[in-house]
Parts: sequence; C-alpha cells; structure tokens
Amino acid sequence: MAQISLLERIAPGQRNYFYIVGYPAYRFTPQHQLAVAPENTKMGNVTQIDRDAAQRYVVRFQTGQQILLTDKRVAQNREFATVAALTQYLQERGIVLPAAATGEVTPPIFKSLQVTQQLPREYIVVDCEFAQLFQTQRQADQIHRTQTTVAGVNFGVFQLSALGYCGERATGLRFNRYVDRPEFAPEMKLRGLAETGLTLTTYTQQAAPLTVLRAFIAQVLAQHLPLVLWNYHNDLKALAALVRLHLTELTEAERAIVLAPLTIFDGESYMSQVLNRHNPGHSSVEYHLPLNGVAGLLNIVNPHQHHALWDAQTTQLVLVELAKLQQQAVRVVQVPESPAVPASDTATTVSQSPRRFAWWPHHSRRGVRRR
Repeated sequence: MAQISLLERIAPGQRNYFYIVGYPAYRFTPQHQLAVAPENTKMGNVTQIDRDAAQRYVVRFQTGQQILLTDKRVAQNREFATVAALTQYLQERGIVLPAAATGEVTPPIFKSLQVTQQLPREYIVVDCEFAQLFQTQRQADQIHRTQTTVAGVNFGVFQLSALGYCGERATGLRFNRYVDRPEFAPEMKLRGLAETGLTLTTYTQQAAPLTVLRAFIAQVLAQHLPLVLWNYHNDLKALAALVRLHLTELTEAERAIVLAPLTIFDGESYMSQVLNRHNPGHSSVEYHLPLNGVAGLLNIVNPHQHHALWDAQTTQLVLVELAKLQQQAVRVVQVPESPAVPASDTATTVSQSPRRFAWWPHHSRRGVRRR
C-alpha cells in the first residue's frame, strides 16, 4: 500500500488544519477531534502532498485545486504505511479520526483485472490520448509552469474514445469525449476546441472531468464487456486516476461499476503471441511496437494518428489482420540446396590455336633486288 501522508498546518489565531491523503481537509477542534473544514468541502479529498520547485509544501485536492504552504506554516509532515498506523499516531496524541473516514477511503480502481489471451467475441475497443499535468504559478506578469503529479500520475486523459464490435462487425457504440482540466497546458484546450468545433462554453461543460467520467461509465463500462486496448497499462493508469479524483462524487451504482472486476484484452501482447506462435523457444518474448508502426507493416494507413477515435479504429483493423495471420498455414524454411549447374557449363573449353603472323626478315636490306 502507498504511504499515507499527513500534514498539519499552523493557523495563527484559530484551530490548526490537518491534511491527510485520501481524506477531506480537517480542522482540529477544542474537543480533540478532527472535523471537516467547511471552506474546503467542495475541493474533495486530499490526493497528494509534496514539494514544488521552491520547496513549498503543495496540498492537492480532487478538484485539481491546491494549497501552497511554506515551512513556517507547517507544524509537521509525516507518512504512515497503513491506516491503522495513522489512527494509532493520532490517538496517542488525543486526536480522534472521524469514524466515517476510518478505513480505505479510496479503494483500488481497476485492480481486479482479468487479462484474457483470446480475442473476445464481443468487446469494446478503447483508446486514450494523454496530456501532461502542470502546476501554474503566477508572479506579477509572468506565468511559470512546472510538471506536477495528481492522484499519483503526471499525465491525464485528454481524449477518451471507444468503439463496440462483435467480431469484425461494428455494434453501433461510438464514444468520443474530450477532458478539460486546469492542470493541462492552454494549448490542449485550443486543440480540443479545434477538433470538436464547439464553443468555449459548450466545450467547458461537455469536457468537465466528472461529466465525461459519468458518460463513460454509463455508455461503456456499464455494458460489462471486455475492453480491448493496444497497451492497457497507461490507459488504465490514467483512467484510474480520473476515477479516484471523483469517486466520492459518483453514485453508489456508478461506484459499483468502476470497482467491479474488469476483463482486458491487450493488443500489443496479442501481437507478440502471433509473432511467437511458431517459435516456442522465444514464446515469452514481449514485443513493444507502436500501434501505427504495426499498422504500416500490415498495409493499414491511419491518416489521423494520435487521435483516440482513429487509433481505436486502427486497433480493430490491426487485430483483424493479426487474427488472419494466426490462421494462415505455416511455411517452414528448408535447408538451402546448391543450385544445379547446366552440363554445357561444365564442358571442356575449346583451346584456341596460336595466331600465325607473317615473318619478314629484319636484316633484309632496302633496295636489294631479287633475281
């Protein structure tokens, strides 16, 4: 389990604040209890506590908001391996953790995975486009951006697409949404506006992270079909981080869906399986090749690479072609034989007699007349 960070913030003239990863922001009451700080309730749970480039403490929340604290404003900063260790530490100091918050606040997301080696009969191809997360600092007329981490990752889902299939037949499911987050660089919003053609107001509403997440749960995850991805690791990592940010805002039904076991088929692993199918000595070799590179080898051209919807379609076409290759009869390489040499080439060569030249006596004198 990841370390649980605790930071106590000094609040001169009022009660101290406690920030604990996975919990809401608390205030220390005169009754030696922790109560949720009312001014921070809309910010959600604390997702991370770390330091920025200026060595200030940064407390990050589910909504993407953050609080910056200098050393003078921090009474203590500690880490605990388990919730029990955290609870015991607080109890030894006479501080009671609210009962409603005791236990695993953020359950593991997408941890109950079943990775199947066989392409399912009916499935949903999913692809994500990512964007780096940045912390923005404004000083006078200057803006400084430094790469940051939120909910354990330094990148987030920018575009999320899904296409439904039953074999080679499309089922009609077509999901394509963009995500707008304050941690993204401004050019990502401009890209989203250009690709969707929406107005700024509409794009901001439709691309709100919670709105996109709920739509993805309702239209994709609620079907409880296997998800097919080219390489699922980064996609699920970013999706899990998005879920953790908004888990407390989901309904019980939505929470049950995102916490349910999930079946995954990995396209890149399938490619390795096809390449190794007749090479038992290297059956465990994993090949890591980019999707569009493999598509090019199979004579498939994706005119809009790094666009989630087009990449999802490309994944489907590549898997279909790989399945065809897997079914083709094998051609075993035979030992090369020496080429046959024609008989005419081995016949003895015809010797050529030396050329005869006319002989003229060099010692003959000019002007001598023969009789």
